[in-house]
Amino acid sequence: MANEWKHLRGPKQTIYVNNNSVAKSKGAPCCFTSHLAVACADGGTVDIVLEQDATANQTHVLACLPNGDIYEVLVASGTTIYNTAAAFMAATYTVDAGAANQNSHMMFVDYDPASAGSCAHIAVWSAKGFPNYYGQADTT
Repeated sequence: MANEWKHLRGPKQTIYVNNNSVAKSKGAPCCFTSHLAVACADGGTVDIVLEQDATANQTHVLACLPNGDIYEVLVASGTTIYNTAAAFMAATYTVDAGAANQNSHMMFVDYDPASAGSCAHIAVWSAKGFPNYYGQADTT
């Protein structure tokens, strides 16, 4: 498996987004900054997962807005976690067990602790799909 996230199952609700100034591969987990798709940072939330390669500054890029979708992902080396544990963004494309000050909208659904550094299946809910304190989806 390459580093990209592989969609396995789920509703796969798609939207079109604009990419920032950095090219990205299909399967890249991204967040939004100033309404542009940006690679997720360590501890960041996942807003979308790209459904196609994106060139720098490309507009109209197809992406998935996860709503419980299951993805096959790489787990950061040395991660000790278990099924149903929260998953967090680690480095680009990888997930880990996170830290106390991080938020997660992901959960491990199939993971073998002996296989750290290899693949796991996670359920992902877009941070943009979660209701805010007023009961409305965050669209910023």
